[in-house]
Amino acid sequence: MIGLSVKPNETNGSRRLMIPFAVVAGAALLVSSCSSSGGASTTPTSGGASSSGGSTSAAADAAFSLKGVCPDTITIQTGWDPAVGNEYDLYELAAPNGKIDPSQKAYTAPLIAHGHDTGVKIKLDVGGAVKNYQSGGQLAREDDSVLLADDGLDTNILGSTKTPLVDIFQPQLHNALGVMWDPSSHSGWKTLADIGKSKGTILISAFSPLPWQYLESKGVIKDSELDKSYKGAPALFVAAGGEKAQQGYATNEPYLFEHVITQWKKPVQFQKLSDYGYDPYANALGTIPSNITKYAACFKKLVPVMQQAGIDYLASPTAADALIVKLVKQYNDGFVYSADQATWAAGALKSENIVGNSADGTFGSFDPAKVSQFFAILTPMLSKDNITIKSGLKPTDLYTNQFIDPSIRLAG
Repeated sequence: MIGLSVKPNETNGSRRLMIPFAVVAGAALLVSSCSSSGGASTTPTSGGASSSGGSTSAAADAAFSLKGVCPDTITIQTGWDPAVGNEYDLYELAAPNGKIDPSQKAYTAPLIAHGHDTGVKIKLDVGGAVKNYQSGGQLAREDDSVLLADDGLDTNILGSTKTPLVDIFQPQLHNALGVMWDPSSHSGWKTLADIGKSKGTILISAFSPLPWQYLESKGVIKDSELDKSYKGAPALFVAAGGEKAQQGYATNEPYLFEHVITQWKKPVQFQKLSDYGYDPYANALGTIPSNITKYAACFKKLVPVMQQAGIDYLASPTAADALIVKLVKQYNDGFVYSADQATWAAGALKSENIVGNSADGTFGSFDPAKVSQFFAILTPMLSKDNITIKSGLKPTDLYTNQFIDPSIRLAG
C-alpha cells in the first residue's frame, strides 16, 4: 500500500480486494462476495438436534452421520482467505483442532453437524491469490477431489460454457458489494444515487465493469464519474481526503477504515449495490453437473447440515471466528484478520442485511424469481460486451433446491 504507514493488520482487506475478479473468455468477471430481523435462533434439522451444544453420544452422532454416504473427506474449494464475509458457514462445520497445512493453505478436520460428529472430515482449501484467482468451476475440474466449490451467480453464468456449476446452497441472501464514502466531507450524500446526482467520483476496479454498467443503465451513475484505478489498497481513497467514494464490501471496508487504517481512522458511510437491484448470490456452494446425480444421497444429508451450520454460526459465532483467525495467522501469507474484525463482521452479516431466509421462508434456498431476474439483467449486458455464454442456458440450469430442507430457517 504505497504512501501509507501501515499497521500489520492493515494488510487485511487489500489482499481480499487486490484482484477480486477472474478473467474468463476475455471478460472481467466479478467474483461475488441476507435479512435477519433480529437474533438468529436454531430450527432443528431433520436429524432432530435442538441445539449446537447437544449430546455427543454415539446414538446422537449416528443421526447426523455422513459416513458411507459422503466421501470420507469432503473437500471444498473456498473463494478466498478465511474470513467471516467469505464462507462463515464452512468454518462452523469444521472442528477446531484439525490439521493445518500452511504450505497448501488447507485445513482438514472432523465435520461437525450441530454439535455432532458426522464420521467424515471436511477439507477447506483457500482460494483467491493462492489459486491464481481461478473460479470455483475451474478448480473443481482441475482437482477431482473437490466436491463443492465457492461460486457466485454472476460467475456461474459467465463460466457456463467451459466451467459450469450447479449451485446447491447459498449462505448469503444479499450481495455485500457496495460503495463507501466520507460523510463528513459530503453531508449531502445519503445514498449511492446522491453521489451520481452530485457528479461525485467513485473509485472502482477496472476488472469489475458489470455492476457499474448496470448502475449506468439505471441512470444512477455515469461512466465519467468512475475512476477505474482502484486495485484494492486504501491509498487512493486516503489521498483523496474524502473527496472520492470507493467500492468495497459491507463486511470488510467499513471496519478497516474506521478501526485499522491509521491515515483514516474514522467512520465511512456505505450502501450495497443490491439496494439498486444488482444482487447476484455470492459465496454459494456449487458442484459440477454430473455430481448432482452421482452424489445425490450425500447432498441430501449434507445440505441440511450446511443450512443448520449457517444458523448455528449466526446464533453463536465465537468458536468459528476463533478458528478463522487462527487459520489466517497460520497461513501467514500476507492477509491478516483480527478477532475484533471477525466479531464486527459477524454482526455486519445481520445489520447490513446480508443473511436471512429466502423468499420461501427457508434458510439457504435459491429464489427462482431472483435468479431469473438477475439472469435477465446480466445477459443483455454480456451480449452488448460481446461475451458469449452457453447456448440455450436457462436460469434453472444454474442451481437446484432439491437438497434443501425447507424446515430449516432463521427465526424472527
